[in-house]
Amino acid sequence: MDEPLSHLDRSLREELRHVIRSLQREVGITTLFVTHDQTEAVALADRIGVLMQGRLRQLAPPQAFYEQPIDVEMARFFGAGNFLAGVKRGQIVQTCIGDLGVQPSPLADGPVTLAIRPEAIELESNGGNSFTARVQMCGYSIPVSECSVTIKETPLKITLPPYQRLQANENIIVHLPKERISVLSENASLLLHGLAGNAST
Repeated sequence: MDEPLSHLDRSLREELRHVIRSLQREVGITTLFVTHDQTEAVALADRIGVLMQGRLRQLAPPQAFYEQPIDVEMARFFGAGNFLAGVKRGQIVQTCIGDLGVQPSPLADGPVTLAIRPEAIELESNGGNSFTARVQMCGYSIPVSECSVTIKETPLKITLPPYQRLQANENIIVHLPKERISVLSENASLLLHGLAGNAST
């Protein structure tokens, strides 16, 4: 199936995703579905293969692309949105916003890049990895609110439920859960040097 839903309106596209998924399960036929839409791929696939520049970069279940991207480019492609360069020391990474606790990683200590998705950042103080942030702007984008904040002049993107809005220049507390932070290698970090908060989602 070569991008069969690409020219449909949003509601019909979502309806047909369910139809296709139901048929896949009912008939039990393996289907190769080609798409440029990450949301579509996640909704329909048991496994996703991402091709970039003619190479298969990662082949894994959909959840792995959110929780275990292989590098910065893959994290950015699947909407990580926030990237922080730092230096890893065990389960602590020193960054421009402060020390961040992370999950155990097979990467050696030294320069790394941290990636965290906008929807993974919480508005609360929950022990470690909590910081005071200043709201720059917040706008509504169906079906979420998309906000920009800064921590020590470092920009971060936050995605909130649509009923939760922040005001410009408001000071808030944000929490970056360590289990939702991806620790990526130094080589990958060079791809996004200086692009913290500016990757597309």
